[in-house]
Amino acid sequence: MQKFLKKIALYGLGAFLLVNVLAIAVLYGLRKSSFYKPSYVASHYAQKNLDYVVIGSSIGLTTLNTQRIDSLTGLQGFNLSIDDTSLSSNYLMLQHFFAQGKTAKNCILALSYWDADNAQPTLNNNDYRFLPFVNASYVHDYYAEMESGYFKPLTFSQYIPAIGVA
Repeated sequence: MQKFLKKIALYGLGAFLLVNVLAIAVLYGLRKSSFYKPSYVASHYAQKNLDYVVIGSSIGLTTLNTQRIDSLTGLQGFNLSIDDTSLSSNYLMLQHFFAQGKTAKNCILALSYWDADNAQPTLNNNDYRFLPFVNASYVHDYYAEMESGYFKPLTFSQYIPAIGVA
């Protein structure tokens, strides 16, 4: 029986390590991709100094065309808006933008009624898109503050990546 338990423990540890190595690889791939906007800003958007950024949820994403604004004004801007988010996620995106060494002279905040009316910010549906950057203090702190309950999968992903990937 003792030999059986040792084998189970050994296989369990092996599976745990394998799953976490795969999760680390997945997060690394997402971090280097352009699949989600936080990854795109970190890995593929080369412009460092902008005249303005647009930040918001679906309102900012769908209503403000930065290419059109740029062509009319001669300014350079970028739309950082992410759909299905609220003001707390918009602030996280702005922190992420600045953490990548990028700057903007102005910030256009595209709020919806629900953003202005939300007195108790919570984790949003698309906040998982920052998971590849969970080791950055601003992302980890955001997850720790916004997730509720004892088990916080996005927060714990800093230590056991397979939790967040799963």
